[in-house]
Amino acid sequence: MSENLRYCLNQLEIAFKLKDQSRKRIILKFLLTQNSFHKALKEICKNIMLNNIELNSIQKGRIKKYAKIVTQIGNGIKERKKRQEMIRQTGGFLPWLVPIIATLLQTLGNKQ
Repeated sequence: MSENLRYCLNQLEIAFKLKDQSRKRIILKFLLTQNSFHKALKEICKNIMLNNIELNSIQKGRIKKYAKIVTQIGNGIKERKKRQEMIRQTGGFLPWLVPIIATLLQTLGNKQ
């Protein structure tokens, strides 16, 4: 796991723990503008494509719905605006990441 991914996962963990939806939305909107966050999403999607992240059947079912998006982000979208638009326009893109991020955080916690 790269340092960038660890940093972004920590930021996401903080954002997902917030109970105030408006603050959570603001933080996630800010994260979507960061290149480091896009690189972390690319790394997560690439690992999903290569089956490096263990997923249960429910998580696999959720990801099937977004397989095209996962593939596009995992392969890399060069233009920054196109990356941001894709992530913003796919309204359910981040919510399906929550269980995967939780899994990554648990494995990260177990390794430390």
